[in-house]
Amino acid sequence: MRQDERGRLLPGDAKATAGLYSVEEVRRIHDAWLTEEYVGVDAVIRRLVSLPHIETALLSNTNQCHWRRHTDFPTASLLKHLHASHLLGHAKPGLEIFRAFERAVGYSGADVLFFDDVQENIGAARSLGWQAELIDYTGDTAAQLSRHLTRHGIF
Repeated sequence: MRQDERGRLLPGDAKATAGLYSVEEVRRIHDAWLTEEYVGVDAVIRRLVSLPHIETALLSNTNQCHWRRHTDFPTASLLKHLHASHLLGHAKPGLEIFRAFERAVGYSGADVLFFDDVQENIGAARSLGWQAELIDYTGDTAAQLSRHLTRHGIF
């Protein structure tokens, strides 16, 4: 979707709905996309950041409007590295974003444990040697994260 400098959808996106939605309705849908953090993920992140040998990060395909909402979530303030596609100039599953992330955080390959809800992103990360785990966002996200972290010897 095309956006203006503030991350708002442009009027052409309403036209793409063949009159189903007005420009204002498309903007409201866009703005409502992120509503709240996944239940229980804050406890997983708090446990994770309490470990002295772990660095945490967020790598998101997003835009300026959604990025502000991401970083307003309380758990985001606990993470050490916050990286967004619109800031890095690349998007998942393109390998360029993963390489830009590696440069930004100073870790690469098997040193990275990556979680994502899109199989193509998992495949791209694994092609660079990352440990990558698929999360089903329709399920219990916190439980899935905890299981993977335990299996990888972190918890």
